[in-house]
Amino acid sequence: MKNFDETIRIVRTESAAFFAADFLCESFGSTFPVPHNNCGLTIYFSARQ
Repeated sequence: MKNFDETIRIVRTESAAFFAADFLCESFGSTFPVPHNNCGLTIYFSARQ
């Protein structure tokens, strides 16, 4: 059995739409949401170590 480090890969992209747009369309009949500046939905990532 592979360990965790061998089975996961984390990739940062500028747009997740490339990976999720088809899934959202097929599963929910929806287009991929586009973030807008100053919309009040800012997500902060904390650096936890």
